[in-house]
Amino acid sequence: MRIRAVLTDLDGTLLEPDTTVHRDVPEVLARLADLGIPVCPVTSKTTAELDLVFRDLSFTGPAGFENGAGVRLAGGSVSLGPAAVPMDGLRRVLVTLRQRTGVPIQSFKDLSDRRLAAITGLSQDGVAAARQRVPPRGLVMAAAEH
Repeated sequence: MRIRAVLTDLDGTLLEPDTTVHRDVPEVLARLADLGIPVCPVTSKTTAELDLVFRDLSFTGPAGFENGAGVRLAGGSVSLGPAAVPMDGLRRVLVTLRQRTGVPIQSFKDLSDRRLAAITGLSQDGVAAARQRVPPRGLVMAAAEH
């Protein structure tokens, strides 16, 4: 049986907890590239975060992002799935949960960059990239637009 592609998570798989590339990854990716086997990350990261990873690992695509909200295609264009929930809808759910439970749930939007970096271990560039969510569903964007 021929392996046609490798689908992988990023955090804790190809990336260390501090988001640096694990030391063995470049060699493994080079070997897969030599065999003509594409590596396709599937992650909770945003497309902006993927751009940083793609730069560091010389990926070209495709990749799944934001827990299946969409796909970043080769060349950087982005296609959102029909079931992707817009951020304003998710925020309304969060407000409802706060009201019904009394639990002080906080989102990225509620946290300062400094606090978010402290909680996640992300750099300032990483925090900025994590805050860049996809636009409303159904949109297909060219690489230069996001």
